[in-house]
Amino acid sequence: MARGSLTLRDAKAADIPALYKMQSDPEANRLAGFVPRSRPDFVKHWRKILKDAGVEKKMILLDGAVAGYLVCFVRVRPDREVGYWIAREHWGQGVATRALKTFLKEYKFRPLFARVAKHNAASLQVVKKNGFSVIGEDKFSNAAGEKYDEFVLKLA
Repeated sequence: MARGSLTLRDAKAADIPALYKMQSDPEANRLAGFVPRSRPDFVKHWRKILKDAGVEKKMILLDGAVAGYLVCFVRVRPDREVGYWIAREHWGQGVATRALKTFLKEYKFRPLFARVAKHNAASLQVVKKNGFSVIGEDKFSNAAGEKYDEFVLKLA
């Protein structure tokens, strides 16, 4: 378990370099089933997210330093979905579990959904520890056309 003070704050443009570094990690992308964006595409994508009032975007801070981020957004109306990304140096320390728990105390919209690649056992445990239950399975294709199986989870 990570020691130290964990807080969430709104993401801002100055966070984009840290976010880009996190999304560039090959192992993180493998676990998430994502394809990293080029720096210009990533910056464009995050500038759009930062302007979108319908997306909750929180930086996860551990003792004041960026440890990851959490987003909550609409994939299919009216359902809201939560996702997160933790910097690799903080994996296995309970940071994602604590951050999601902190977010859920303040964010009362329910039901809330999450999707987790089936091969990402650690992320599956994070959402289950926070009260999400598996309600189904789905498939997704990433930007490279690679296909993945995923669990769909719900917090009522």
